[in-house]
Amino acid sequence: MEACCLFCGGPRGGPDHVCDGRQGAVDADDPVLNPALAHALADRGCQHSGDRAAEDWKESMQHAIYVIARRQPLLTSDDLWNEVGAAAVQEQNPSALGSVFRAAARDGFIRLTGDRQESLRPAHHRKPLRVWQSLICTRV
Repeated sequence: MEACCLFCGGPRGGPDHVCDGRQGAVDADDPVLNPALAHALADRGCQHSGDRAAEDWKESMQHAIYVIARRQPLLTSDDLWNEVGAAAVQEQNPSALGSVFRAAARDGFIRLTGDRQESLRPAHHRKPLRVWQSLICTRV
């Protein structure tokens, strides 16, 4: 059986198939639960969206994360949206924010806590967001 793209539902890999890679693809014979595959597809999607975003946009978003991390001990993507505004985030694919947060973690000014917090943005319908801890917060 041919593999289908979970994002658009079309056949994966065809010459006319265009997908942003956020959802990956699963073969019909794949097990329903496969943590290693789920992790690999998430990493690949994050990398793909980050690779396609403009460097100046990524630098601007990462600088905003730095500013937020200096000011507060915990942060989420909601804080970034609030800091720079929706227009700035949506200038590129907002999915690329995952790669920006990961870059900020690699640069040593935030780290993932493992906690989740519901989004306060109405468009996100209380979607759970990753919570990041600042490693550079100046607030006492």
